[in-house]
Amino acid sequence: MLYIQGIQVIYREEDKLKELKPKDRLKQRQVVIKPLVDALFVYLKSNERKASTAKLKQAVTYALNQEKYLRVFLEDGEVPMDNNASERAIRGF
Repeated sequence: MLYIQGIQVIYREEDKLKELKPKDRLKQRQVVIKPLVDALFVYLKSNERKASTAKLKQAVTYALNQEKYLRVFLEDGEVPMDNNASERAIRGF
């Protein structure tokens, strides 16, 4: 379950940056969050074959296949880390 803990840490650190201007947020993402994301992907790559269930293996494989896109927020301080707000907004439809 280390991958879930890694994701939680990334979200906690990102939450600390929400009040910053995009330029400052990007700087902090590079310093604080990028190493965490790098470590998460190293962990996923080294443990992909050890996934305990088919669903977990599917989730890990998906994350690895989407790595390029999952890292976009690290290159632009205005890009949100996830699209949860958009998904909540359209949930009623």
